Amino acid sequence: MVCKYEMILRWSEEDAAYLAEVPALPGCVAHGDTYAAAVKHAQEAIQLWIDTALECGDLSTDPRDGALRPEYPLGRLRARKSGPGRHHH
Repeated sequence: MVCKYEMILRWSEEDAAYLAEVPALPGCVAHGDTYAAAVKHAQEAIQLWIDTALECGDLSTDPRDGALRPEYPLGRLRARKSGPGRHHH
């Protein structure tokens, strides 16, 4: 099953990169030097986020659209894709 998630793309002066946030998956944020790179990294981060949540048993299927949704309060699980040479604190 392919799930589609909304992404919010914006420029971050602090990171000097485009950020792609996935609101439905708490803490799922990726970045890139271009919009396309940020989206590509976000797609990878979504898969990592889902894989991790499945391993922990923290997902359920949303009956409205079949998408996987977290079963716990926001903020418990974070998945972040960082590119080479980028470190986040």
